[in-house]
Parts: sequence; structure tokens; C-alpha cells
Amino acid sequence: MNIKVTQEFLSKALKIPNEGNKLFFNSWFNDVGVIRNQLILECTKPDHDFNSTNLQDVPKILHNIIWHTLLPRCGTFDVVTDTDLCIIYHLMTKTKLNLCFVILKYTSDSCLTIKQKVEGKLLPFLRLPKYHLKEKTLSTPS
Repeated sequence: MNIKVTQEFLSKALKIPNEGNKLFFNSWFNDVGVIRNQLILECTKPDHDFNSTNLQDVPKILHNIIWHTLLPRCGTFDVVTDTDLCIIYHLMTKTKLNLCFVILKYTSDSCLTIKQKVEGKLLPFLRLPKYHLKEKTLSTPS
């Protein structure tokens, strides 16, 4: 069975428009004409290091929304990624960003990263259960 999730599907399911800038990787700064260091200075409290703890109020609230809702992840909460900055920038400037595109790219990128770690034996202790579609059962490898 193949399951295909497209931008159009996400748009309908989440009831959000499938339009706006399709930006994801570090190149978004150049594509929009934003200087990364300048944006970091604008988002961070004066004379503080760049991390989520030291973001100014509005970027900090937006980062929490991104972290917990749009692009959930685990690990340290201090990291503000370039993708986070992209979404924060677009929200603060009221510029359209195609969230369906960003969510799909983020999800596929996360899946590939996990797959590469497992296949590269960086996580040899991880044994993923298999789901059998015909029997509709879950089996754990021994």
C-alpha cells in the first residue's frame, strides 16, 4: 500500500493555503534578500548569545509555536534553526510562506536523517518494529 502526502492534501487537511514562498534550506536568506546575521541581531536581546532563551518576546513566542506545533522535534530547546528563522521572518514581516511545502520538506528531511543514521549503523541498538499490513499486527524484531 502506498500513501502519498502532497502539498494539496496537507492544505486541505490542515485548512491552510497552499501558496507563498517555497523556502526551506539555508539558501532562503539569499532568495528573500535577508542578511542572516542582521536578522539574528534583530531577533535576539541586545548583548546576548543567539539561542531561543535570548530571543526577544515576539520571536520567542513564534519560536515556541514553531517548536511545539509546526515543526515538532526533540532535543535541546535552545537551538533556533535557519528554518525556524525563515518562519519567524515571514510571520513578522507578514510575507506569505508556503507552510505545506515547509512541513513536507521538514518531515521528509527528518525521515531521511533517521534512515541514514539507522542504515549507517550509528544507532545499531535501535530495532524498529515492523507493521504487517495484511495481518494488521506489529512485530518486534528479536
